[in-house]
Amino acid sequence: MFKGVFIDDKEEEKKYAELLTNNSSGQLNIEFRLPEHEVTELAGHLIDQHYDFAAIDFRLDEVPIKDAEGGGQKNKYRASALAQQIRDRAIDQPNCDLPLILLSQEDYIKRIFHADLTAEDLFDLVISKEELVSPQPLALAASRIASMATAYKTIHASYTKNNNNPVAPNIHLELDSHEAEMVLNHQAIRAIAKIQYPHQIVAKVMALLIRRPGILLSDEHLLARLGVSPDSPNIPQLKAKLFDFKLGYSGLLCEGWPRWWWHRLDAWSKETLGASLGSLAGSERVAKLSNALQIELKPAISKWSKSSDEYFWVACSSCDHPTELKHSVLGYDANYQPFLEPSRICWYCIQTGAYESRDLVIDDSDESLAEKIRNGKIQPQTQMPS
Repeated sequence: MFKGVFIDDKEEEKKYAELLTNNSSGQLNIEFRLPEHEVTELAGHLIDQHYDFAAIDFRLDEVPIKDAEGGGQKNKYRASALAQQIRDRAIDQPNCDLPLILLSQEDYIKRIFHADLTAEDLFDLVISKEELVSPQPLALAASRIASMATAYKTIHASYTKNNNNPVAPNIHLELDSHEAEMVLNHQAIRAIAKIQYPHQIVAKVMALLIRRPGILLSDEHLLARLGVSPDSPNIPQLKAKLFDFKLGYSGLLCEGWPRWWWHRLDAWSKETLGASLGSLAGSERVAKLSNALQIELKPAISKWSKSSDEYFWVACSSCDHPTELKHSVLGYDANYQPFLEPSRICWYCIQTGAYESRDLVIDDSDESLAEKIRNGKIQPQTQMPS
């Protein structure tokens, strides 16, 4: 069990600490505390208590907390100031570094927090209080907090074993040296070995392996590569079988973010299905997959062409549905790496405007194509212009 703390200036908000604790399957024990100290003093207290993680509300200054003599307000700071104090102390004491979770109102997160790029870099995970309204999102949030705590403990253990000299974590775990050399030998990933602090290591693993498809695939991108519909029967059985074939990732953060090794899936499909996935239409992939694994699966259907005979490849960044490259546009990516799959937005989400609510931006190279979809010059029965 991981011991954590939730800090908020409103006493009634302690319900979120209780909700996460009660929906964590025994993984979390979260205390609640008010920001009753000056920011430097509170940061020191959190480190001295050896918490496994700290969740912090963005606005810690809305309800004034006076000192014992009734003097000035002690909580004249926000979450970013407290987080900066904790990260600064980790520079001298890497073993005291801990996961920081922003747990706040969605309006604050979108309107203020995301506008502050410096503040964004201080937190490992951002959770909206509005999400925590039912058991499923509560369990997911609790799982991801526990996964972060596990990752930090793994990195801390490497310090202990190496006389407190910072080392890169074993992010590939089950890969042997030959496989790791083949898959992870990219400059950006090799640079992780030179990072000295746990929160920076975790941030890089999130950015280069977890958050975006490429070396690893999310469940949504796995289904897209296989051409399987998200509402197909037997998806849990499919994933269990693929995990038995050792296609699943079991490195840092795997508990909260299930992922799949793309290179292993690619090799397995060629051997098992007798063809590369990209050479088969979705309906063909699913037919071969169902036969090979002896489970019933439903092929994906293109939201644009309404056909299963499309060459699905990625999950749309807007709707997460399997989509084909020819019926999607490129999303703008400020953090491009050659081994990451470019963001793609399906034509259907361009037509409906659904992508805008996800704060996605179309790459300039595809903006003219997207405009033709928006204004109706390209319809579902229309072929993509050459």
